[in-house]
Amino acid sequence: MREEKSPDEFSKRADFAIAAYNAARSEVLEHVKLRETALRFHILLYVTISGVYFTALRVEGVFYSDWQYIFALFLPLLSLLFSYVVAQHNYLITRLANFIAFELNDSLKRLGIWGPHWDDHVARNANIVKQKKRSGLLKTATLLHAPTAAMFIIATVLESFRNDAGLATPMHVSVFLIGVLIWFGAMKTTIASYKIGSRRPKQIIQKQN
Repeated sequence: MREEKSPDEFSKRADFAIAAYNAARSEVLEHVKLRETALRFHILLYVTISGVYFTALRVEGVFYSDWQYIFALFLPLLSLLFSYVVAQHNYLITRLANFIAFELNDSLKRLGIWGPHWDDHVARNANIVKQKKRSGLLKTATLLHAPTAAMFIIATVLESFRNDAGLATPMHVSVFLIGVLIWFGAMKTTIASYKIGSRRPKQIIQKQN
């Protein structure tokens, strides 16, 4: 139901609501852009570190002492770091989108200046929300976690056969297990970030009422 206000007060509230919507939507787009930048930067660092590693393999005497096998942990640690960066952007994007759909839009409806728009439709459609989250998770896993897992396994396997005995040493095993734990922690962080605010729209509306 539209609220009865004086023309001047109505105009001020309408202008404020529209400005708030534009500001919130701009911030959503900014966080999406920053998230994409973070993923690209991770790929750049990944390629750089991998290039340094494979170049070093050709140099006699490099990476032969056990403590230097820890170099292999750089990749899963990098994945963990960027998974937290992506998770923070996902958190803010989801909260801002919910604010627009379930708080700001309701205010605009009461003022009588609201009309159907795509942001509102997406936020209130559970199927679209799930599809967007699946797509985002798949993209992040592909760019952030899959290359890290592949390179980490290659690095640890190669290093395990570079010692004189040709077998994995306790250091190899320790580094591999630590790396696997770090990688799983990074993957878990990413998965959790795409489940933020994943409740059905009706449940959100009922909670607010």
